[in-house]
Amino acid sequence: MSSTTVKSKQEYAESLDEECIKLSNALTRAAQMLSLNELRLIYLAVKKIPVGITAAEYLSNPSITITAAEFRARYGMDQDAAQKALKSSAKALYDRSVIWHLGDESETWTRWIWARTKYQNGSVSIKFTPDILPHLLKLQSHFTLLELNYVGAFKSANTVRLYSILSSWKSKGGKTFAIEDLHHQLDSNATCIKDFGQFRRHVLKSSVAEINGLTGLIVTYPPIKGAQGRVV
Repeated sequence: MSSTTVKSKQEYAESLDEECIKLSNALTRAAQMLSLNELRLIYLAVKKIPVGITAAEYLSNPSITITAAEFRARYGMDQDAAQKALKSSAKALYDRSVIWHLGDESETWTRWIWARTKYQNGSVSIKFTPDILPHLLKLQSHFTLLELNYVGAFKSANTVRLYSILSSWKSKGGKTFAIEDLHHQLDSNATCIKDFGQFRRHVLKSSVAEINGLTGLIVTYPPIKGAQGRVV
């Protein structure tokens, strides 16, 4: 069984600088259809990209290697759980895509990675696709800072996704979401899309409780009924 050690808000604040990763707002808000451990693998790989590296330098260098020991230490797992999580998430990630939702209701799909090694000797290596690199490297504006200790403490992919999306709007002081947009960004299932009560109970309630309890974000979700449909 896995276990998670939750630090206090003060401890998180003290380690903020060295624990953050940076992704573009566009990538953060795109529909991603990733499991909790797939998100954790991506974020850990992003953390290991050398600061200041160019896309050309990244592509000419070896793939990023993640070990089960690193996964265990970063996310508070026991060794067996970390090994299984790393092995399964690396395998699944090879088939995962980012879905860019365009303004004309069309979509563009982009692979996360274009190469991975077989899990062996407690490690796996992955390489991000060229299309993803502009959203990870040398970002000077329009980016989201994510704190990896929060990602390790969160218990569900929904919480990580919601935390990431909300963090991308933090500099704006807040954000009101149309439910349809939130469903897209969280990759909601058909039941939650059809029934807001199910969405509130099974996604929003638990995720908001975790985010408000562990991070500096303050999240509320009073529904607002307007001409454009329900928003929160």
